[in-house]
Amino acid sequence: MAKSLQIAVWKPTPLSRLPKEQLPVEMFRSFKKQLGEINSHLCIVDVALQDFVLDHAHSEDSRAFIRQRALAHGHRRLGTDKLDLEFALGLAYTSQIALLLSRLEQLCHFVQKHGMINPKFKELMEGDFLRRTLWLIASSRKGEKVASPLPEEIAISYITPLDLAIFDFYRKIRNSELHAANNRDLTELRSKIDMDRCRSELGHAPTPQGDLSFKDVLVVSKTCQRIGRNVCRAVADPNRDIIPELKRRFGSHPVERRQNAARSLITHAYLLDEADVGLILSELAW
Repeated sequence: MAKSLQIAVWKPTPLSRLPKEQLPVEMFRSFKKQLGEINSHLCIVDVALQDFVLDHAHSEDSRAFIRQRALAHGHRRLGTDKLDLEFALGLAYTSQIALLLSRLEQLCHFVQKHGMINPKFKELMEGDFLRRTLWLIASSRKGEKVASPLPEEIAISYITPLDLAIFDFYRKIRNSELHAANNRDLTELRSKIDMDRCRSELGHAPTPQGDLSFKDVLVVSKTCQRIGRNVCRAVADPNRDIIPELKRRFGSHPVERRQNAARSLITHAYLLDEADVGLILSELAW
């Protein structure tokens, strides 16, 4: 009974009282900056990899070439008889993908401790780190625990089906390549990705398992950014959090001024789209 009472009386921290770093725009800005810094360094790594691959392709004796390069960099006991350059490249790109996903995971852990997330709900979280975070957001916004594991229809109400499919595919690749016990065929997961839409929106499409390239790293980076933005903006509920804040800040302003001010705050500080702006202003009768 006491535990139920604790859940019932919990209230989210109002937007006006949130620490600056917990505002949706600040969370996303920080996350985007982290990704940008990582991307720059990953590009340098890819340049080095491609130079090595090019030199290797032009060498007369591939084993001798690798042995000489290894010796030049202090790897004196490197055995080259069983080295697989394609596997090494795949491992390098998998590691880069894992690094990007780890930054998204850090953001999710930050959101799980957010002032608008009910801390009493965490005991029932199931699934990967993204779905656990979405479960907390959905439960906190609803005021009661939603089904666990998180139903797919709730997940895609926050994250687009394309981004979720891409996330699932590369997360499984990371687990499969870096944890041998989880090795599995991911053809079915890849088939769930809308490749045409992926190329249109992200510039590239995921390659088949085992053929990773830097294009896959770019797809993951862009997808992480899109998912991160949606996670950050999902924390604040329009009816529970945003509308009361708009009334508090702009309710006494002249009509035109409060519309413009509200529109700016909704899109910039809370990261919502024009469609959301229209719905919120309609609800406010502004």
